[in-house]
Amino acid sequence: MSSPAVSYDGSVTRRQRIQGKDLPEHWARLKAAFDAFYQNADLYAFEFEPLHDPIPASVLPTFVVDERLDEKTVEELGRDEPNLADLTSSSPPGSFHFPTTLDYHRAYLSHTTTPTDVALRVLQLIRESDTATPPLRAFVELKDDLTLEMARASTERYKQGKPLSVFDGVPVGVKDTHYVTGFTWSYGIEDRQKGEDLEFIAQLKSLGAVIIGITVSTETANTDFGPNPVYGTPRNPYKAGHVTGGSSAGTGVAVAAGFTPFSAGSDGAGSIRTPAGWCGVFGLKTTWARVQLTSSPHSVSGPLAGTAADLAIAHKAMSVQLIPAAPPASVRLFDKVEDLKDLRIGIFREWFADANKEVVDAGLDLLEGLKKRGATIVDLPLTFSVKAAVAAHRLTFGGAMRNTFMNRLGKGMYDGIKDQSTRLEFLRQHILTSDADYLQSMKIKTIVAGAFKEAFKSVDGIIFPGTTCPAPKVEEFDAVYGKDDPETEQRFSPFVPIANFIGVPSVSVPSGYSEADGLPLSVQFYGSWWREDVLLRIAHASEKVLESGILKAAKEGRKKPEFWVDVLGKSK
Repeated sequence: MSSPAVSYDGSVTRRQRIQGKDLPEHWARLKAAFDAFYQNADLYAFEFEPLHDPIPASVLPTFVVDERLDEKTVEELGRDEPNLADLTSSSPPGSFHFPTTLDYHRAYLSHTTTPTDVALRVLQLIRESDTATPPLRAFVELKDDLTLEMARASTERYKQGKPLSVFDGVPVGVKDTHYVTGFTWSYGIEDRQKGEDLEFIAQLKSLGAVIIGITVSTETANTDFGPNPVYGTPRNPYKAGHVTGGSSAGTGVAVAAGFTPFSAGSDGAGSIRTPAGWCGVFGLKTTWARVQLTSSPHSVSGPLAGTAADLAIAHKAMSVQLIPAAPPASVRLFDKVEDLKDLRIGIFREWFADANKEVVDAGLDLLEGLKKRGATIVDLPLTFSVKAAVAAHRLTFGGAMRNTFMNRLGKGMYDGIKDQSTRLEFLRQHILTSDADYLQSMKIKTIVAGAFKEAFKSVDGIIFPGTTCPAPKVEEFDAVYGKDDPETEQRFSPFVPIANFIGVPSVSVPSGYSEADGLPLSVQFYGSWWREDVLLRIAHASEKVLESGILKAAKEGRKKPEFWVDVLGKSK
């Protein structure tokens, strides 16, 4: 028997906490949008009858931990791993080449430059980018002394012929949601705090990576668009008048603008993949608990990278064996891209119905390119409500985030957050979400996870439009007050949060450029739990198709961003 519907009238709000801070018309519009979103979500529109193999419902995605791979697959994942130095992304003539980790490594080995020279140049170029009109705003914090200490140690290792790895001396940015010793972090809010290296940060440092600085996150890491009213709004390197996507906004900019070959982001509702897609680079949302255990049932850490090769080796470097059930991170399939006859890619045709025509055409064109390499395309039935799944994710993710900041800021939380819609979202979570809503969301999670578990019995990956349009323009109001409401977010990235909801990995890959503005287009792929190796293979094959010139939206392969710096040469 289904639970009774809950009325979201939104009439009770704690306006006294935010008097003088909000703009009444904006507030009223946002409140109406939130109320309508949840009223129309159909959370209680179905009986709770799992359609597939039962998976236990839980607050944290323990079914991900229990989704163990068979012993043969685990053994294969740990065998015949290629040397990371052998993973390359070589662009054909005419296609723009994003410098890679291996380009840096080779430059250091040949002594054409040093990690110290590179670090000094990157720090200078970042500061120069913030004097542009408008400022690029990729980084929120630079600590020259810390960065140069790492760079000088790396330079000495190369001088002695003893680099630690291919990552030694390579500049890396870290999103403002991660602890890095010596730097501060804040989730994009004013209250900055110190912390010690997270496990994957320590692992990157042990390989010699040079932390350049902390990249801008949207305030509270809570929106898909990119504006931050506290630290400034990162700008899209392809068109400065357009958003980057969020919440790993600065990380997307750092990679696309050329400051780093890869950088670390986090993803609770698409926050790696959306900026990757809108900034024209690659982004990997890992299986929950693959890289970093968090207090959120949805958030993970992962890389954004200029090339598929850097995405693969960064994933390998960032993965930390934190739970016994996790199989080893693998890149063994990465170079199997010429013959895809053993690869089956699923598609929910309905998911392409509401996207911008350019996004749809580019995505299906890329899919056809994979088919020409041998991949089999499988049409999948849609057996669950996307709207209910996204609303259930937002209820649970928003509640976890609200609790995080309530613990951080206490009763002053609503005054400590400038973004209007984020305050309203947390306030709505505090007042209007019931225990029944939360429990129903967990039931929906069970159904959706079961549907994907069934789908992955017949396919290796599932394609979908990551965003329904190219990056929108930055509006002056949004840059000051923030931009987010669930209906708008649902329009731009309706399917992205499902990966976070059920814990599966997902990758964003470029698929071309818009005809009018040359803005990046992209698609995403879901993979089964722990099978990032399959997604990295798909990403590499997609990169080959993109750079080949056969796609209508990428006849010349990849395009150089309007703002891009050549760290290994000179600023462009």
